[in-house]
Parts: sequence; C-alpha cells; structure tokens
Amino acid sequence: MPRIVIDGVEIDFPYQPYDCQLEYMTKVLLSLNQGKHAILESPTGTGKTLCLLCASLAWLDKQIRPAELISTIDTKHQSGLGNCLTCDDIGNHDDNKLFRQIHFTNLNKVNNACKIIFASRTHSQLAQAINALKGTVYSKSNISVVGSRDQLCLLTEVMSLDSNSAKIYACRMRVKRKRVNISGISTLNAMILANLKLEGIVDIEDLSNFGQKTRCCPYFISRELKTDSRLIFMPYNYLLDSRIRTLYNINLENTAVIFDEAHNIEQVCEDASSVTLSSALLASAIEHVRCVCEVIFNHNIESIETETGDNNHVNSNNNKRKPTVIMNKKELFDMTQPEESAIESLSIEKMITLKGQLIELERLIDELSVPSEGLTKDGSFIFDLLGRAGINHWTNNAIQTIIDEIISFTNS
Repeated sequence: MPRIVIDGVEIDFPYQPYDCQLEYMTKVLLSLNQGKHAILESPTGTGKTLCLLCASLAWLDKQIRPAELISTIDTKHQSGLGNCLTCDDIGNHDDNKLFRQIHFTNLNKVNNACKIIFASRTHSQLAQAINALKGTVYSKSNISVVGSRDQLCLLTEVMSLDSNSAKIYACRMRVKRKRVNISGISTLNAMILANLKLEGIVDIEDLSNFGQKTRCCPYFISRELKTDSRLIFMPYNYLLDSRIRTLYNINLENTAVIFDEAHNIEQVCEDASSVTLSSALLASAIEHVRCVCEVIFNHNIESIETETGDNNHVNSNNNKRKPTVIMNKKELFDMTQPEESAIESLSIEKMITLKGQLIELERLIDELSVPSEGLTKDGSFIFDLLGRAGINHWTNNAIQTIIDEIISFTNS
C-alpha cells in the first residue's frame, strides 16, 4: 500500500490518493494537530470516509507512540533493568529522538492514550465505514463497535417485547437473576475475549457469532471491548444523549470525535433533548398504575388469609418437620410469574400517591387553552406545571424509583 507523509504523519492508504483526497486528509490532520473543530465536505464517491479513518488513525499512531514507549520504560524499570531499552524498543530514528525527548519524564505519570470515536447516523452506515476500514492496514488496530440491544441481544423473549423500555427492564431482570452470562466476560471467557480483540475490527456480526459460541451476551461484550479500544464506532445518539453517555460510561476527555454524514445532526440533537407527553399517554399510565395496585392489593389479601389459616391450624405434632419443596430447573427459572421480592418492594401507598400526581398532571394539561396555531412557552413553564402536580426536584428520585419498580414488576 502507498505510504504518504502529510505534516509529518505517515499515512498508509490502500491506493494512491487523488489530489482531492490529499487535500481532505491535510485538513483532517490540521484539525487534529491544532485541537480545533472542522466542518469538511467532499463530493459523493470521493472516499471521504476512508480519508477520515486513515488520516485520523495515522495521527493516533503518532500520538500514542510516546505513551507506549514510556510504558515500555516503566515496565523495564520495575523489572530491575532501569531505563535500558533494546533496539526493538527504540525502533527507527524518529523513535530514537522521541526517546531522548521523554528521557526525563516521570515514569509514574504515563498519559492516558487518546482515542477516536467515529459516529454515524445509523448502524448500517457504521457497517459501511467498518467494511471500508477492513481493506486497510489499520484493520488490526484495537477497534470496537458499540451496538444497541436491538442489534446484539440473542434472547427472543426480550426482543419480542414491544417497547424499548420493556426490553431494557427485561434485560436488567435477567442480569439480576444471573440469566445473562456477564461474569464470563471477565473470568471464564477472558482468554477468548482477548483473542477476539487481537482479530482487530469486531463488528455487530462478529459480536453476535461470538455470543452464540460462548453463551456470553454480545451487548455487554461490546461495552467491555470499548474500555481500551483506540477507535470506537457508535451511532450519533450515543454521544449526543447525556443519559446514554452515562449509561455506557463514554468519556470524551482526550478524545477526537468524528461525525460522519453530519448533515442531520441538528435534528438528532433536537430529538435527544425533546420528549412528547400526550393526554392519551398519561391516561394509559394512570390505568397501568391502577391495575398494578389492584394486583398488589389482591396479593396482600391472599397473603393475610393464608397466614391466618396457618395460625388456626396448629399441627398437633410440634416436632414434625415441614415438608421440603423441591423445584426443578424449569420452575426455578420460570419468568412467567413475578418474584416475591418484586411484589414486596412495591408500596400501595406510594403507587396511590403516584396515581394522584398523574391524575393532577392530566387535569392541568387538559385545562390549558391551546389556540389553533399552537402554544409556545418558555422552558420554565414545564417545570412549573410538573411542580403543581407534585413532581419536582425533591420528589423526582422517589417518583422515578417507584416507576422503575412498576415497570420491572410488569415485565416480570
């Protein structure tokens, strides 16, 4: 493959680049070297995705070389070899100069290597970018892709659920009950996972195949692979939605972020910061809480009657042992019935309070006078409206907790 040098960065390109590609990669490196934002465009069919990936990964190679060399020095220092390095450690002449530059660096302060996040709008666009990268020398780099449950979950009983929230809570319940193999990621399958990393690019299909072979969850594998990857592929919304960033522990410090096909990024940002709350949705939520309250109330009545019946029938043989209940594996892992802990964690009083708050919010919304052209208010209006229904900063956590418990109970 041709090797070109732009601003001191050696780039391995799969073919001799055209002039427009050279100019494009020059601008990419200028942005990376100066740490500034860049808005770049190129005509369709000019290989801009390939230029982005090759230029940024070549730049990353140059950036992480000092950290890798310092790490090598640190390892040999701890082993008693001091700052001695072999010819293989030093590498070429440029590395030799680099070694002299970092000779006085504190060995205990190795900078965290920077990384690159490559984001596109859809998983199919990410797949195209990954396929383009597979034809380059950078395909063996430590690269991972972050996918959603829709792409990675192997459990049909989870994927058959209607809403995304239902899938999330069903997944959490299975993790809680050890029905998803997560511990195997870091213990039993650690060696297999290491070999998977050595293969270079791991796309959605690779993760799914790996999960089917090892019985480890591909969704959690993708999150594990992300921790030390140099290049991470992910959809737009994983970066732009703060809740998803927190969930996936996405840290943007010391990170170069590339948005490919970014012409609709404003709409994605707007969607990530918006929510639709309709009267029909509120009515459905109120009815849902009422049904759960009824189930819990009936369960509590049955428990009281059972306990009363047991107290009225005292066994004449006080030394007689209670019968042992033996459950087979199918009964033990039966997900069709809710767990006792899920039922006991729900409070009738809290659910009644929540139902009252939802009813009041529904009433307040219905009382709004909305003209034909619509109604626009400042952002503070929604907080005032929620506060009048008893939903505010101080009650938010308690309300969210009871909602989570209701959803978890329903999905069980």
